Amino acid sequence: MSGGPQNARVNGEGLRSYTWKDAATGETHELLSVTTIRKLCGEQYPLVNWQLNNLMDTVMGTVKRPAIGKRGGPLKGKYVYLPEEYPSEFVERYTASDGKSAPLTELRKWAREQADQPRNIAAMRGTIVHAAIEKNVQSSRIERPWVEAEFENLSAKDKARAKEGVTDPDVLFVRQAVANYWDLRASVPFVIVSREPQVFNLSMGYGGSADLILWFLPEGHDGRDLPKAHQLTYKLIESIGGYLAVGDNKTSQGIYTDQVVQVHAYGAGEFIGQDGVVNHRLTDILQATKRGVLLHIRPDKWAVHTFDFSEPVYRAFAGSLAFARFLFEYPRAERLFIQNYTGSAPEEEAA
Repeated sequence: MSGGPQNARVNGEGLRSYTWKDAATGETHELLSVTTIRKLCGEQYPLVNWQLNNLMDTVMGTVKRPAIGKRGGPLKGKYVYLPEEYPSEFVERYTASDGKSAPLTELRKWAREQADQPRNIAAMRGTIVHAAIEKNVQSSRIERPWVEAEFENLSAKDKARAKEGVTDPDVLFVRQAVANYWDLRASVPFVIVSREPQVFNLSMGYGGSADLILWFLPEGHDGRDLPKAHQLTYKLIESIGGYLAVGDNKTSQGIYTDQVVQVHAYGAGEFIGQDGVVNHRLTDILQATKRGVLLHIRPDKWAVHTFDFSEPVYRAFAGSLAFARFLFEYPRAERLFIQNYTGSAPEEEAA
């Protein structure tokens, strides 16, 4: 988990790219990852707004809670900010700094970290839920030792962000989310054709690792007597029926447009491969896939959201891809200048 996807690398700015070196011709392509494309174009507004609210909570010592109606129940979509500590830790640190540069600099660093802290905890939990799903771990096995073992597989950077390590709420989150995943599997008949397939589009210049390729079985088919996943071919799938979908497991609190766009990018891949070798069996299946799906897995619920691949959504991705590749090639404006004029006004003498 800590090493990231095969055939991928991350530069000093946290931007991931894939290298495709064709095993037959030796031709090499440097490709941006799907997730990096969005990062280069700027974070989505809801995430930025969420980060700003985290900063405000840090400064003010408040916490967001559902608003309670007159009958004592939570009001849907309504929230209030309640005092959690007074004065806040930020105020206490600011006062203790006595206006000196070194502690104020440290305080700025600490406050900035708080903007992402809930997200980092959520990311840690989500990564461990993903690991349990990938390894087919039953929820009954999700105890603290298992979660702590998976926590150790995280990158050093991710572990440092989760400053308290594994907590009881983390274990409960993972266990209940995994229980909901298995309830989803029992309720919705589909076959996992491939996990973490590496998808490449050389023409457009991107690559990435999708979570899943799924085969939703036709009504009345229970999936018994099917070959193992690595033996499934498009010809067999077509003869039985149902439909194929490129899928993503999501443990985020909500479902977002960006996630639909990301799945479209994987669905528009030209082929699936690894280490310069095209997997023709999976490529045939990918090319026949016309839908995407988000498996939303939370501790309190699960949902399956399917959608058709559509031209407007893919055009939106293609536009962001063009902009991202431009920014990647020109990280600084100076390379775009053809001529520069500089100068400065004379400084006025003190009276």
